[in-house]
Amino acid sequence: MRLAKLRSLDEFLGRSSRFQLPDLQHQERWSNRVQQNLLYYQTNYMAVFCLSFIIFLLVDPASVLCGCGIVGACLAAGVWLATGGAERRLQFRDAVSRRPALTVALSLACALVLLYCLRPAAIFLLAALLPLFACLVHASLRLRSVSSKVSHKLRGLRSPEDVTPMEFVLGWLTAVEAEGLDL
Repeated sequence: MRLAKLRSLDEFLGRSSRFQLPDLQHQERWSNRVQQNLLYYQTNYMAVFCLSFIIFLLVDPASVLCGCGIVGACLAAGVWLATGGAERRLQFRDAVSRRPALTVALSLACALVLLYCLRPAAIFLLAALLPLFACLVHASLRLRSVSSKVSHKLRGLRSPEDVTPMEFVLGWLTAVEAEGLDL
């Protein structure tokens, strides 16, 4: 895996860049524009994401780190429950029916903890999703340049093992979509 070239600020946002609202009637052309811009400016997008996340981390480090732990714990709990199958869900229901008072007390305690942790979780999600949204908006609005089109043609000549992180992610998403699997 290799990292793509960092494009100049002038090419990324400056005078030489051209922006236009996408034609929503042609979803395939819009999707192609976004995909090609994500591939061409991928290192710039990673830099925007990292810089934005670092700014959030410097402004409120405790909330960002606490929110990261909360979101991670929620995701881990969801995966644990989802991958356990019917047996784990049956054990969970059995434990709930055997100790209803404890279940109510634990549910209230979890609700209070979640309410207390809502602000840090929201700050972490904002720190993670705001730059992602900005990158997708830029990729949607940025018209492709001649150098972007040339880079796309040259990408087809490289060996399949020489992929960039964005090519890997987009390839994985395409495979997931083609197989109809849930993320």
